[in-house]
Amino acid sequence: ILTTSLLKRFDQVMLLRIISHLTRPLHLPQPPIILERLETIYVLLTHLEMPVHRDTSYLLRDMGKKITEVRARGEEIQACDVLLSVLVGLGQVGMN
Repeated sequence: ILTTSLLKRFDQVMLLRIISHLTRPLHLPQPPIILERLETIYVLLTHLEMPVHRDTSYLLRDMGKKITEVRARGEEIQACDVLLSVLVGLGQVGMN
């Protein structure tokens, strides 16, 4: 469980490593989507500092594509919409 005091200890590199670890299963053909995983990704995304490095930008855009695929299958639609809105806010996912 992520607490506020724990999040304050993470630097940007640690946040990105955790986000990368949590999004890794999204690359599977039928990823096991767990609402708690999506909620944790959301919390971590909201703590990223701007501007993001281009490698980070690539990771976030790729994550947006995978979340869109998950949403298209009808899984955790509301949680996916929230994550996509955060990515749009970060400028990493287009509105197409």
